[in-house]
Amino acid sequence: MKYLLFLLFSALYLTPLAQTSVLEQGRKHAQALASPDMKGRGYQEDGHFIAARYIADRFAEYGLQPLPGVGSDDYPYFQTFSFATNLVSDLSLTLEKEQMEEGRQFIASSVTGRGEIDLAKVVDVGHGLPTDYKKKKSVKGKMVVMRDGLPEKVAGSETLKEKYKDFRYLDRKLALAHQLGVEGVIVLKKKLTAGFRPMPVDFPVVEVLIDELPKKNKVKKAAMNVQAQLKRIQTQNVVGMIKGKTHPDSAIVLCGHYDHLGMQGNAIFYGGNDNASGTSLLITLAEHFSKPENQPDYSLVFIAFGAEEAGLHGSRYYVKDAPAFPLEQTSFVLNMDLMANGDEGITAVAGAQFPAHRDLLRQTNDRLEAVPKVKSQGNRRNSDHYYFTEAGVPAIFIFTLGGPPHYHDIYDNYENMQFSKFAEIHELFVEYVEALMDPNVTAK
Repeated sequence: MKYLLFLLFSALYLTPLAQTSVLEQGRKHAQALASPDMKGRGYQEDGHFIAARYIADRFAEYGLQPLPGVGSDDYPYFQTFSFATNLVSDLSLTLEKEQMEEGRQFIASSVTGRGEIDLAKVVDVGHGLPTDYKKKKSVKGKMVVMRDGLPEKVAGSETLKEKYKDFRYLDRKLALAHQLGVEGVIVLKKKLTAGFRPMPVDFPVVEVLIDELPKKNKVKKAAMNVQAQLKRIQTQNVVGMIKGKTHPDSAIVLCGHYDHLGMQGNAIFYGGNDNASGTSLLITLAEHFSKPENQPDYSLVFIAFGAEEAGLHGSRYYVKDAPAFPLEQTSFVLNMDLMANGDEGITAVAGAQFPAHRDLLRQTNDRLEAVPKVKSQGNRRNSDHYYFTEAGVPAIFIFTLGGPPHYHDIYDNYENMQFSKFAEIHELFVEYVEALMDPNVTAK
């Protein structure tokens, strides 16, 4: 029954790709991946599994080959693995007897513990610094409200900023709150940004948009209920290959993560730009190179990574535990994330570490005039390219610049995706991959 429903879902969002442009294809895939049916591609209600099946069905449609050691008879493209994360199943918050809306007005912190607290007085502890507590009576067994970051008088003083530098981060503030025996924490923020963390605290923690407070900048009474639990999740990478016609034993990996943050209560984190956009670009590239006239000289391995948002677990597993294509025969990795924009250019993370590959990308872009500029950064552990670089495989992570600012919130949805340079970047990546396979121009 589940598979029949999945086929019906696919038919609803797809038309024959041969009749559509690259941009139209990208939009269709992104609309499907960022739809409410995908449940935010997270770990509630099989969202991650539904998304992986969608990608696998596209790989099968284009004739990509499963790799040895990957998958099963039922799921030939699935590379399964497991990881642990703190998962929120349900939550509610009442401020001053007003029910707050999850996702829009508040979210659960990534490190929240579980707990239920009836409507009660809240102790305001300023920014949650040690000096803020000294002005209060005991907070043991009470709810507290604190502000994000550092107060202006601290941020404006080099001496004080150095003294309280650890308190820039919520983790240190919560550690102090735990030492003082608080029952729950409300954090006031200017922007809600959700995420995953594997180490929850012992009490519920919610983050509230400061502009949505019933009483400006004040919380006097509150009630909260957060259902969260550290869980071990089984999920999957989706891996397929197009065999090279002249050098099948050498490969370039094209990849991007497909997972996102799932749900918190009724709030869905759709993950449009992050990373339905990169996944849809990966799918359109697979469709392009699968055509007989576009068969590459080198093999191309396409990987839609799982559990990137929870800590790069999918790429770590692939590189460290189960490389489906030998790493020593992998010449380059092109990782794509946040692909819905580009009107201000693109950034190549790890481009500074691999200047020849970066320069070839810039030369290709100069010739095509695909995007206004190609910026470069040093290597960072911020996406799925990272573990390849640690293993000695050249890899660059590319994301687009410009466009809406929505990130890890409920507004990063299909409707807010601009696709301003999607077709141009698709062409850029096609030409770049082909240049990397040309022995006369390949980056060294």
